Amino acid sequence: MSNARRKRRTERRAAERKAGVDGLNQTMSALDGAHIPGGCDHCDAYQVIRANQLTMGGVTEMGHGVHTIEVHHDDDCPVLLKMQRVA
Repeated sequence: MSNARRKRRTERRAAERKAGVDGLNQTMSALDGAHIPGGCDHCDAYQVIRANQLTMGGVTEMGHGVHTIEVHHDDDCPVLLKMQRVA
């Protein structure tokens, strides 16, 4: 395979990956703040999608392509209580 052909193939694959990532970012961003029931078999937990947020060390930063799904348990959930004891 020639170098020019290899370069075109590499560039095409990079563009395809970028298009896929951008599509996923748009989908997740459209769901920002959505409450989804479920997430725990032991309580009435729900999940919240947060688009473009990253919290590290107590600091929340906005960042392209960073999405989180938070699981909110009931206060008396045995799974939550166990996680709190371990942490």
